[in-house]
Amino acid sequence: SIRADRFRPYVLAAHPGLTGGHCGFEFAFPAPLAADQLRDLLVRVDGVRRIGSIHRVAENIDNVVWQKLLHNAVVNPVSALTGLTCQELLDDEDMQKFMRDLTYEIVAVMRARGVPIVDEEDPYRPVTNSQKALGKNRPSMWQDLARSYRTEVDAINGAVVREAEKLGLDAPHNRGLVNFIHSRENVSFLRKQDIAATLRAA
Repeated sequence: SIRADRFRPYVLAAHPGLTGGHCGFEFAFPAPLAADQLRDLLVRVDGVRRIGSIHRVAENIDNVVWQKLLHNAVVNPVSALTGLTCQELLDDEDMQKFMRDLTYEIVAVMRARGVPIVDEEDPYRPVTNSQKALGKNRPSMWQDLARSYRTEVDAINGAVVREAEKLGLDAPHNRGLVNFIHSRENVSFLRKQDIAATLRAA
């Protein structure tokens, strides 16, 4: 049921089970919505419910964003740089050690911000589950590099670096990944320019 009052800022999120084949997503709203507006929104995403996903209302956008950021900041750049699928990352012991250390670095920033950790006993376990769910797939950052597009690394790992600096922490793993991804972006961009120049000269 939906209470007939006004809601605080929230995120409407659609999250599949780990064995599902659909991608989760969030709709973030910076301003409160009336109950009738929320009801209308739920109707609009009814198709999400019909394919087996779950929509929920989260009052703290910041917590949801950071919990999702943790997964993206660990899996996306590592897959993009190595070219490995998520299953191949799971099978690579050295990559798993690095990704666990990367997770702890991000979790330190989250804790300093007061963001709840989904699995306090083992913060890396949810990231492992994400990789298992994605299996042979590669994340969007790998696809961006493969297509010579600019990636979202500044909004993902770069955000971790900036927040760490604000909090008096260091995030060397994330900073290194940002630099590596930018290097790959520049190489891809230059290659794209060379191809375009060759085609124009032909």
